Amino acid sequence: MVCGFRYNEWHGDPKNGIPENTPFYQLARTLCSRCGLQGERHQRQPNPKYRSLEAEYYDYFVGKRGINFYRQWLAAYHDQASVLDLGIGTGRLAVKLLKDGASVTGVDWSEDMLAVAERRFNRFNHDIELIHEDILYFSLNKKDVT
Repeated sequence: MVCGFRYNEWHGDPKNGIPENTPFYQLARTLCSRCGLQGERHQRQPNPKYRSLEAEYYDYFVGKRGINFYRQWLAAYHDQASVLDLGIGTGRLAVKLLKDGASVTGVDWSEDMLAVAERRFNRFNHDIELIHEDILYFSLNKKDVT
C-alpha cells in the first residue's frame, strides 16, 4: 500500500484493461495504475538507463532548473560541504557544487552518463569520486558520514 490505490477484484481496473472479477494474484508482475509499482510486492520498477546519444545530449534537454537552489542551500548552511549525489548523471549540478568548494561523490547506474560526467570533470582540477552502481543497492562504506 505505497500509493494508497486499492485493487478491488470485483471492479477490476477498467482504466488499464483489467476486467471485472480478475483475481489479484493474476496481476503479479504488472504495474500499479497509480504509482508504477509492481504487482504483489509493490516494488518500484527501474527506469531505463540513459545510453549513447541520450546521455550525450541529456543536458540540452533538462535545463538548469534546481541548480541554484542547491548552490544557495549549500552556501547558506555549510562552509565545506561533502555532497553525495545519487543519480549524478552527467554531473551538471556537481560541477557547480565543486566550483563552490564542495567535495562530491557521485553515483549513477548509467555507464554512458558517467562517461559524460568524467569528461566534464577532467576539464577542471577538482577531486571527485564517480561510482558506477544502482543507488537502490549502493553502500557508502564510510563511517564518517555527516
